[in-house]
Amino acid sequence: MLAGTMALLLPIALLGQVVSAPEERAAVIVRPAGAQPDRLAEIRKDLGAAFAGASFFGAWDEADPAQGQAVAASCGEAIREAEQAYRRFEHAQALQSLARCRQAASGARACMPAGLLEGLEALEARVRFATGDRPGALRAFARLLVLSPDWEPAAGVLAPKMRAVLDEARAELRASRPAGLSVEALPARAEGLVDGRPLGSGRLSAGVHCAEIRLAGRPGGLARLALGPSESRGERVWALPEACRALRGAASRPEPQALRAAGEDGADWLLLVDVGPRALSARVYDLQPPGRGQVSGEIHCRQDKADCLRGGIADALGSLRAQRVELLAALRQAARPGTEAPAEPAWYERWWVWTLAGCMLAGAAAGLAAGLCGGDGERGYEGVVTLPRR
Repeated sequence: MLAGTMALLLPIALLGQVVSAPEERAAVIVRPAGAQPDRLAEIRKDLGAAFAGASFFGAWDEADPAQGQAVAASCGEAIREAEQAYRRFEHAQALQSLARCRQAASGARACMPAGLLEGLEALEARVRFATGDRPGALRAFARLLVLSPDWEPAAGVLAPKMRAVLDEARAELRASRPAGLSVEALPARAEGLVDGRPLGSGRLSAGVHCAEIRLAGRPGGLARLALGPSESRGERVWALPEACRALRGAASRPEPQALRAAGEDGADWLLLVDVGPRALSARVYDLQPPGRGQVSGEIHCRQDKADCLRGGIADALGSLRAQRVELLAALRQAARPGTEAPAEPAWYERWWVWTLAGCMLAGAAAGLAAGLCGGDGERGYEGVVTLPRR
């Protein structure tokens, strides 16, 4: 994994979701189509500046734990074969088996368990020392101590001269100047691993290292990060749940559930950037209510226009923020209690209908009473009806 002499070392830290102002976070997906790696690095830098550093890139590969477990099993078998060959003094065959394990681990879609890698490096150091390759043994012990600074062999495993090589590697490790790598994950509940160990639990040397982000036990992002001597580097990664996979493959407008899931991860904005050989296009999506799903117009930029992308994003964010304000105002207006006009009553609910009906009923009753009780000109019933005033 490491080439040349042992390089500079430093602890890794998972910083969590601590972002400086502004507090808005942007989930970014860059979809390259023929763009050169150096140009992609420049674009990532421009995007980081556009969001004041609060950009989380879903650019890591998707981890595959099942495939990683299969590779780990195959690698473990290769280490056992190398151990047996070493005991038979078949050092060339032992190194071939170890090389096979190392190659398989470098292509695995998951970080190998730390114990497996420790066994690989410890055995390679012993084999190389046995073949007279003291510098190779020193490098192997250095890689081993990077994985486990307090590693100690079982009693009687290392001869005194081989133990001296281990002590030399440990002394160089402690005296080396640090380089650095920090990884910040979105969402903050994501778990980080480097070379099979939790972030912050060990030290890393310059070289290529396996970093993995897991989300609630599900597979997340995987990257093999190269560190140079004295290099200080920070990574902001958006863990790759189902939402990010769907957004990566979205040919046109992303599905609403994917946007909702991205917002639940803690992102305020989603930026989709398609990078071609000579030009790029981008769209900004609002991920938080009430504007969730609102999208800016498409931003088109030539590759040689450095300020185009930052300016286009700034304009898009300004427009989307204005839409948020308008939506909030409309929601507040709709929530206020109004003074609605009373509904028009039906004909049978009007006052005069029942007043006339009362008069007709009273007249019928008077006529009936006069017919039954009449005689000698006496009146049997007298009634007065008074209409109510309006």
